[in-house]
Amino acid sequence: MKVAKMGRVSQLAAGEFILQSCPLGSDATSRGRAMISKVRSAICWIAVLLFCIPWASAQDPCHAADRRALILSGGGVKGAFEAGAVYHLVVLRGCDFQDFAGISVGALGSAFLAQAAPSNDPVQSQAALAWQAEQLVSLWQGIKGPRDVMKGRRLGAVRFFVFGAESLNDFTPLRRLIQTSISAERLENGRAVRVGVTDFLNGSYREFAMNGPAAGGDKRNAARFIDFVFASAVLPVAGRMPRIKEDTDAEEATQFGDGSLRVITPIGSYFRNCVAGDGADGMQAGPLSVCDTMAHDPLQQLFVVATSPYARGSDRLPVRDPKAFRPGTQIIGNGKKILIRTLSIQNDTVYRAGLTHMLSANDALRGRWEMWRTQVARPEAETSGDTWATTFPWESYNPNPASHAPTRPYRIGLIMPEKETADISDLLSFSPARIAEQLYDGCMAADRIMTGNFGLPSLAQECSWRFQTEGSGVAIQDGCLMGSGN
Repeated sequence: MKVAKMGRVSQLAAGEFILQSCPLGSDATSRGRAMISKVRSAICWIAVLLFCIPWASAQDPCHAADRRALILSGGGVKGAFEAGAVYHLVVLRGCDFQDFAGISVGALGSAFLAQAAPSNDPVQSQAALAWQAEQLVSLWQGIKGPRDVMKGRRLGAVRFFVFGAESLNDFTPLRRLIQTSISAERLENGRAVRVGVTDFLNGSYREFAMNGPAAGGDKRNAARFIDFVFASAVLPVAGRMPRIKEDTDAEEATQFGDGSLRVITPIGSYFRNCVAGDGADGMQAGPLSVCDTMAHDPLQQLFVVATSPYARGSDRLPVRDPKAFRPGTQIIGNGKKILIRTLSIQNDTVYRAGLTHMLSANDALRGRWEMWRTQVARPEAETSGDTWATTFPWESYNPNPASHAPTRPYRIGLIMPEKETADISDLLSFSPARIAEQLYDGCMAADRIMTGNFGLPSLAQECSWRFQTEGSGVAIQDGCLMGSGN
């Protein structure tokens, strides 16, 4: 309730202006004038409500009656950034989500959150997810070092480079962490969720789902779904990729690895990518989705938590570590650092392409939607609207109830850090200090989106109160949060 009241400060200020413009009858000297004054006062209060309530629903995405999806990208230790952002959205702002998707560490976060029991009661549903979001923060704060996630294999580098061993590390601790924090039973009774993996045999990107239309109503495979959560988080060479049989009748298991080899942020399935083809309706499915099958229940909002900076139309990726250069130059001469820089640029290319596709597809849907709205008054609008709905290259899962109307664009909140805080070589550095900084940074990044994009009051102080703890590596100095830099 405290947050809801804070979110209406601007509305109440506007309401006060309306009231001040209304004569309240304070000088009335007769019963008749007093009655007129009360009527005027009532009319003015109605005007306040009519002004404020639509404004609130238009600005605050968390208090609209929309259905929302939460999409988490990959990023190793940056999963703590995602947890901080989720805490801000769900606990501080009161958002509820009905659909989840994730890759790599985002797969773990998505599956963890999807265990929240769904409910037709909005209050109960949001409360269940808020509790789960708190537990996700606690899970990250409980990690005390890299050995809670992985163990280096004895003579791992020698065995890898000389004898051809499959991996450098043992990810058994991560497997145990997933098994103790994600329950097959709670997943079966939870919310729609999907995780992305890479089929290492044929190189394709795959998504596996629990609950929702994409799961086909089959809830018997929760244990195997948890296997895919683990597979999505295991980067080849860093760890041994799990072997998984997709179904019980399969003769041989398949190697599956980190989904971020192909896709960093799993937004493809939210846009039905339809292209001209030989199908009965002249269309065929694109590679990541199906044109005539609902892969998601209807959704109006997408909140995407990305773990690296992104600027539309830019491909600049500054070098994060100044020590990478030769002294007095802008030249990277160390072979290991050249390799890290090369992998970082390749990874960043995939990352940016996914976010650009999402924004471009949504812009195209918005442009078509505006054209359709302009045209609906014309006599030929019924047929032309139907034509648009079957020939446009993209569709969303935000339907329009009007006859022959095209699907609508999503309302998108894209949360990301202001600057790069960890490159590829740092992604497995699970120190308490780094985790604390990531949690705080995620909370603040979400605050920037909610204030800048949606016009809500800042809750930056609440982020400081929640994630500033003694010995965490984060401290408040002159009203600003300072990190240890580790």
